[in-house]
Amino acid sequence: SSPRPLTAKILERPRLMRRILRAIDPDRAHMSCFTVSRLERTLAVRLGIPLYGVAPAHLELGTKSGSRRVFREAGVPMPIGTEGVKSPGEIANAVADIWEEALQTTKVVVKKDHGFSGEGNAVLDLGPLGAVAPGAPDAASRGGRVDRILQELPRMRFACTTTSWEPFRDEFAEMGGIVEAFVEGKNVRSPSGQLRIDPRGELECVSTHDQILGGPDGQTYAGARFPADDEYRMEIQSDALKVGRVLTERGVLGRVAVDFMAVERPKEPGTWDRVAIEINLRMSGTTHPLMIMKMLNAGTYDPKTGLFLSGLGQPRYYVCTDTLSAPTYRGLSVEDALDIAAVHGLHYRPWTDDGTVFHLLGALSQFGKLGVTAYGASEAEAQAHFDNTTQILDEATAGPDGFAGL
Repeated sequence: SSPRPLTAKILERPRLMRRILRAIDPDRAHMSCFTVSRLERTLAVRLGIPLYGVAPAHLELGTKSGSRRVFREAGVPMPIGTEGVKSPGEIANAVADIWEEALQTTKVVVKKDHGFSGEGNAVLDLGPLGAVAPGAPDAASRGGRVDRILQELPRMRFACTTTSWEPFRDEFAEMGGIVEAFVEGKNVRSPSGQLRIDPRGELECVSTHDQILGGPDGQTYAGARFPADDEYRMEIQSDALKVGRVLTERGVLGRVAVDFMAVERPKEPGTWDRVAIEINLRMSGTTHPLMIMKMLNAGTYDPKTGLFLSGLGQPRYYVCTDTLSAPTYRGLSVEDALDIAAVHGLHYRPWTDDGTVFHLLGALSQFGKLGVTAYGASEAEAQAHFDNTTQILDEATAGPDGFAGL
């Protein structure tokens, strides 16, 4: 293996291309990818089949800056902020703009336009800058405030723990990005809505999720629960569809995910304010768990309720992650993992339509990481299956050699 794209390797192998052509019916086949670049477009053209995915010409709409422009056009609320930012001076001025517009702001987030899973984000705490805060008794002038913010930028908290200010600054200057008020509250969630735009330009919502976020400031995607909470599920679906209509008008095709933040109002329990955060013009970490569920029980998504109904008309829920990991999982083969699931009854049971499915097993032996989706008839049942799977995997690999046995 190597970090070079698989598509590039295929394009370099004419014999493999001929084998692929012999194996497919060009009149019935199409190509579907996790994400689309010029490489995938070239491969589809050479194979003579349609490519179901967002064209490279439209990818700018899914950058952090492009997302804010689409949200504005769609009339969907978003955090106070500025897009199209590049230099440290522009970052500092954008922070000052946010602070002066919303005096209660305590943190801002700086995001690279092409960040992935939150790894391109950095958070600036405004607490140490209290002396130059707008409205403070001895508040500095606008110029003095910007200068002080500029001095504080190297001390931002970076979601990617292996980076620092200098490489972040240089990459940000090259690709650009946005500066936004950090969404805070006593009860904050990260729901998302998944859309599909077909070749006829027909738009539909296929799911909503509550994302599970990790990292120092809750900026990194770690998993999800389906469906999103019923207190805001339909609002998320509605806002996602507004975004989808703008994208459809621009000619976007394929799978799209729209991420939000939802904050419960302190004095109105059960009432949530929401803001759109970003658009992912590709498959996401929530795509394959839903596709697996549809394959397992021949069910469908009900847009009237936001629930997934099995082939028997029963609601189904799940909890999923692509990054269940532990040092003790390293060295496990795929067969080991499947044996553990079978012996302990973890695997999906079609007769009860619940249980656990493993995926992304290719990283298990070398990195001790795998994907898990736990399905159930309720949110609590799905979570119980997920927790039980994690516990059994931990116990089964707890021996001195990393494998305690079945």
